[in-house]
Amino acid sequence: RDCYIGLVQQIVEAGSQPVRTLSMIDRSVYENMVKQNTITPLSLPSETIVDVFQKQVERYPDHLALKDERHSYTYHELDKASKNVASVLLSDGLPQGAVGIYCERSSQSLATIMGIVRAGCFYVPIKDSYPKERLRHIITDSGMQRLVTTRSLQKDVEGLVPSVRIYFIEDMLETQGDISSQPEITASTPAYMIYTSGTTGQPKGVIVPHSSVVSMVTIGAPGVYCPTADDRVIQFSTYIFDASVIDIFCTLLTGATLVTAPEVMKKDAEQLFQFMDKEQITWACIPPAFLHSCHKDPTPSLKTILVGGESPSQEIISRYRNIRFINGYGPTESTVCSTSHTYSQDATKDSNCIGKPLQGVTCYVLDDDHNLLPDGVTGELYLGGLQLATGYHNRPELNSKSFIDNPFVSQADKEQGINTRLYATGDMVCRKADDL
Repeated sequence: RDCYIGLVQQIVEAGSQPVRTLSMIDRSVYENMVKQNTITPLSLPSETIVDVFQKQVERYPDHLALKDERHSYTYHELDKASKNVASVLLSDGLPQGAVGIYCERSSQSLATIMGIVRAGCFYVPIKDSYPKERLRHIITDSGMQRLVTTRSLQKDVEGLVPSVRIYFIEDMLETQGDISSQPEITASTPAYMIYTSGTTGQPKGVIVPHSSVVSMVTIGAPGVYCPTADDRVIQFSTYIFDASVIDIFCTLLTGATLVTAPEVMKKDAEQLFQFMDKEQITWACIPPAFLHSCHKDPTPSLKTILVGGESPSQEIISRYRNIRFINGYGPTESTVCSTSHTYSQDATKDSNCIGKPLQGVTCYVLDDDHNLLPDGVTGELYLGGLQLATGYHNRPELNSKSFIDNPFVSQADKEQGINTRLYATGDMVCRKADDL
């Protein structure tokens, strides 16, 4: 009723203005929505991934950082190994920029990722199952001049793009080097670029800066799903999927321990849960489809499961009702996870609920003309805030279509230069009184 009255009032006052440009909400509701989506007094972090990681090295030098079947690193050892990698990249005469990483998941490849980032470069994960043409497209489109791999995978990448210099992880980690002059890295420096599936054409690279990752770990995730230094986290997701960003940085920027699951266990849920029990895993980010294939109750050590990408079934929600079970939603363009809902022991909650925005994230439900919609009306979800990606690499037309100026930014945020852009997710949602 209030929406109807508000709309009629606007029609009377609008004169010849097209009805489709009018909002269904009245001024008081509009102002409340703008207030709810004001980020200030929070601000964009000035720290980089390297800054936050270095704090963990100083706090927990002897704490186990990485572990797999063959290698392990304490935070002190990881710091040294990543500096070795960075020193190689900084001494080769090539500019900072994209560095491809083509390898299996392991502690050594994770140490290499940290080295790429601390060299002021950004990593671009690529996978051995990609067709050769897709590999060539990503290599050339990203502008990468370096590709990091292992000797066992050397034949896969040799000759793909002759101008690209190939480095071997084994050699880089063993090169005794230090960073004599710290490379220039700022909050806006790209940290990684992940190429989306490209189901409607060529894959597109999403550039994510340090500030977005640091915002996710230090502002959005704490108290919601982020692990702490006492946690042991399973590294499950392949690097080409942005769920791996949560595995990697929510662990290494909080002082927790990251344990890489053997590749064979990604196809065997029962075996994975046995491994998690053996390793005393307390925190896991696992797709709902994988959980469906496992009929075991959670291991005694497991305290938190974060799912995403699809809605969990009521059966899964019920099975994990006695631990912290979180549904996370978010596109690559907003740094993995933008909203979250924690299921309580009451499993009757709608499994499609994506919850509330994380701190530092703003959510708007809009119609086709970018008008705010009231609660209960379905529209497209637009995301803003501190976790937004820089945009698509080399895709100016797509950027102008997908990333728009935020017409609802508050004056306080505008003065800070934050929450000034929105990303059109393409996902249709309905805002309820308490959740999306």
